[in-house]
Amino acid sequence: MNYIILIKPLFRVVEFISSTAIRACFTGLLIFLLASCAAQPVKISKEPESFKNAVRTMAASLIKQILKKQGRTRKNITVLHSFTNPDTSRALAVHQKIEEIFSEQAKLLAEKKMTCKSLTTRTLKDADFIINGIIRRLPNTSSEYILSASVINLKKGRVIARSDVRFKAIDFRLIPGSPMFQENPVSIKDPHMEVSAKMAQSPLGTITDKEYFSLLETRAMISEAEKSYADGFYRTALVLLNMVAEREDGQLIKTYGGIYSACRKIGMKDQAKEAFEKLISISVGKYRVLTIKFLFRVNSVKFWKNRDLIEQYDMWLELIGKYFSKSPYCLKILGHSSNTGSERYNKNLSRERAQKIQNMLKPYFPKIKKQSRITGKGFLDNLSGSGTDDIRDVLDRRVDFAVEECR
Repeated sequence: MNYIILIKPLFRVVEFISSTAIRACFTGLLIFLLASCAAQPVKISKEPESFKNAVRTMAASLIKQILKKQGRTRKNITVLHSFTNPDTSRALAVHQKIEEIFSEQAKLLAEKKMTCKSLTTRTLKDADFIINGIIRRLPNTSSEYILSASVINLKKGRVIARSDVRFKAIDFRLIPGSPMFQENPVSIKDPHMEVSAKMAQSPLGTITDKEYFSLLETRAMISEAEKSYADGFYRTALVLLNMVAEREDGQLIKTYGGIYSACRKIGMKDQAKEAFEKLISISVGKYRVLTIKFLFRVNSVKFWKNRDLIEQYDMWLELIGKYFSKSPYCLKILGHSSNTGSERYNKNLSRERAQKIQNMLKPYFPKIKKQSRITGKGFLDNLSGSGTDDIRDVLDRRVDFAVEECR
C-alpha cells in the first residue's frame, strides 16, 4: 500500500482536531506511517544458503548500507580485511573468493558510487570504509556455518553496517590461511586477526578502539606480502616482511614465519635458520608456547605425508633443542589427536606422539629427560575439531610445547 498518498490529506485532518491528546495520538499514527515508508534493511533468509550465495547476500546488504550512509556523491573506496576464523584467529583461504564476489556485487549494485578493493598500504590511504568478517561453524553442527561482517567508517571510526548470513558447507572448506600461512612452521593465534574478528562482530555504532587503527598499516603490509607470496613473488614478499619486522607491532610469529618460508623458497638457507631462531624466541618470550607443526597421520605416530614438511623437521628439532639446552626454562611436551575415537585411545596415542618428539630432541638437548615432561591431551585442545581425519583437521594431530619454570 502507498501510504504517501494518504499523508497530506491526513495532515489536513489534524488541523481540525481540537483535543491536544487526540491530536498527539493522531500525529503519532502519521509518524508511524511515515517510518514504514523508509527503506528497510535487506532481509536475510533464515534457511542456510550455499557459501557463494551467502557471500552475495552479505555483499548486497553491506553495499546498500554503505551507500545509504556514505553521504557524498563521489565514488567511495571500500577495502576488505582478511576474513578470519574467530576460534583460531587465522585468516581463511577462501578470502580471495570473498573479495571477488564483493567486487562483482559492487559493480552490479553501485558501479558509479563505490569500488571494493584488497587491503594494501596503497588502498588503505584512500579508503573510506573497511570491511571485517568472520566465518565460524555453528555449534552442534558439522556442515552449517555463519558469516558475519561489519563495515567501519575510517574517517569517523565507527561501525556503520552489519550483516549475518547462515550457509551450508556444500561448496565450502574451512581451510585456514594463504599459502604463506600454510607453509609457516609455527601455528599460533594472530593478534591482528583477533582484533579484526572482534570488530566483525561489533554492533552498529561501536566506536573503533585505537588498537585496531594502530595495527591496520602493518596488517596491510602483511596482506601485500601474503598476496606476493601466493603469486610466487617470494623476493617481493621477503622485502615487505622485512619492512614489517622493523615495526614495533610487526614483531610477530607470522612475520618471521613468512620470512623463513620466503627464504627457503629462494634458497637463502642461513637467513631461513636465523628467522626460525627469531620465531622460537618470540613465541617463547611472548606466549610461553611453541606450536611447531610436527603433524601426524591418522591413528599413527608416523609424520603426515608431506615430504617438504618432513625434510624440515631435522633442522627444526636441532634449533629447538639447542635453544632450550641454553634456556632456564623447562618444557611440557604436549601430544594431540583429532576428534575421532574414544577419549582413552586418543590420550594414549597423543602421549606416544609427544614421546616420539622428546626422543628426537635428545641428540640436541641431552638433559631433555630431566628438563621436560610429556602429556597426552587427546582431543581436548583441538584447533579444528572437525573430526574429518584429513587435511582440514591435520593441525589437531600435532605435538607442541608449553614453556614452564623448572621445578
